[in-house]
Amino acid sequence: MPRVTVLLSVHNGERHLREAVDSILRQSFGDFEFLILDDGSTDETPHILRSYDDRRIRLIDNGTNLGLTHSLNRGLRAAEGEFLARQDADDVSAPERLDEQVSFLDAHPEVTMVGTWYTKIDDTGEPLGVRSLPHDSTDLRWSLLFYCPFVHSAVMFRLDTVRSGVGLYDETIRYAQDHDLWSRIARHHRVANLPERLVSYRIADSSMSSTYGRAVDDDHDRIVTGNVKEVLGGVEFHKMRVDADLCRLAHAILMGIPQEIDPNRIAHAVVFLRRLHICFSAYYRLSSGETRNHRVKVFSQARNNLIRAAHGFADGNRYLEARQCLAGAMTARFVGIFEDGSWRLALKLAAGQRTMQALRRMRGGTKDRRQSDGPSPKPPAAS
Repeated sequence: MPRVTVLLSVHNGERHLREAVDSILRQSFGDFEFLILDDGSTDETPHILRSYDDRRIRLIDNGTNLGLTHSLNRGLRAAEGEFLARQDADDVSAPERLDEQVSFLDAHPEVTMVGTWYTKIDDTGEPLGVRSLPHDSTDLRWSLLFYCPFVHSAVMFRLDTVRSGVGLYDETIRYAQDHDLWSRIARHHRVANLPERLVSYRIADSSMSSTYGRAVDDDHDRIVTGNVKEVLGGVEFHKMRVDADLCRLAHAILMGIPQEIDPNRIAHAVVFLRRLHICFSAYYRLSSGETRNHRVKVFSQARNNLIRAAHGFADGNRYLEARQCLAGAMTARFVGIFEDGSWRLALKLAAGQRTMQALRRMRGGTKDRRQSDGPSPKPPAAS
């Protein structure tokens, strides 16, 4: 039995397939099988795959296009390794990737799944930047509530633990199947990311949302609200009036505020986040020290994002949004609310509000004078 099964499913991936396959065959770690599923390709993909003569490659032809989720599950059922490593047909693994991940899992038997940081590359392979992801299990579990902090093509997990306990990919999910599976793994097992960039992740010319439409967002909303409901519990979920919009606003507060928001829901979103964190700490049985440290980290960041957003709104004379952001920041973390020069924001809002009130008074005074003066008296008639 090989120690690792590297699983790749490809549908019409001729452009970057050879680069992806070669990056696995050149791994410094050699005890693996490379399970490749051709998911009904109609381009040169079958020819490229048949051109390899390497005993580590095991090729399965789906015969027809099953879709990524179904194809990956077929691969998971056929895999023979102790560990399962994912690889996408347009990404590139560094030569030491498998070695580093196997060594980590061997040294940390309490961890079931490990990913890595990554380098973003464009269609030609040119680097676009680097991405550092959360790597502590608690941070990853919290992040999974709102987004996927793992690169699908960089994950390795203990195959039997997942296959017999957590289950396979949810075949009703087409576009975010990895986020769902990682969320389910993290509920029962510890997860991690190696703070090393061991994968080059290719950024498509267009986002999945623009390519596949609302279906991508629907998958994401379903997973996020499901994750939140799992942690909050059904009663609290309905009591807090949680919906996809509230979850998106809460995520924006945690990651940075967009300009187009509903200011009236900011306070509700912050209260929701505070309650969610209490339930999160209980769900994962965090110690009082872990809870306190993580809460300070989360809500300090939320406060900073809200203060930064309030400054931006005030500078744009959007005082309602600015005041709501400031109120949300105080709800998130009152201690030190006016540190780092944030007291200037209060002065900016007060000055802006006074200016608007003065302008309204001036307009009102002019109007009152016109009304009180009445029409001009007619000149006396000539005698």
